[in-house]
Amino acid sequence: ERIKEGKANITEAELDETAAALGYSAVRYYDLKRNPTTNYKFSYDEMLSTSGDTAVYLLYATVRLESIAAKAKKEFGVDVEELIKNGEPIIISHPSERNLALHLQYFTDTVLTTLDNLYPYYLCEYVYKLSIAVSDFVRDCRVLGSDEMKSRVLLVHATSMAMRQAFDLLGLRHVKRI
Repeated sequence: ERIKEGKANITEAELDETAAALGYSAVRYYDLKRNPTTNYKFSYDEMLSTSGDTAVYLLYATVRLESIAAKAKKEFGVDVEELIKNGEPIIISHPSERNLALHLQYFTDTVLTTLDNLYPYYLCEYVYKLSIAVSDFVRDCRVLGSDEMKSRVLLVHATSMAMRQAFDLLGLRHVKRI
């Protein structure tokens, strides 16, 4: 309805594409996050929940990060690629920021553990905990317009990259907005 009324800045095609990606990713993630040695109940309600350990929650966290990076560039002229090129450091000044950065450090180890054991639920658990750290960071640490904006935009970018790599490894589809 909102699209037809011109009140939403998304096309019908984009909406269909996003819905298909969310649905596919929700089912896939729900299956992969389970320990294969245990039984579980198939539940669309649980799969499509917007909170908790679901693909929708994870994808929302990534979309949120990418939106912050895009706004930093558009509204403040802070370009991640330029920051990286210029060797801008990430400076940690808040506990939620520290928690997010520390969690990023475990990405490689988690991928290796997942591969060694052939259990994708290790990677699912990692990316879910990373999404929780993202929510805490976004809640507690202002990025746009802050004195720490450059550093925090770099942290946002690094986190988004890790999440996207995890999604690729798990076979989840990316979305541009939710």
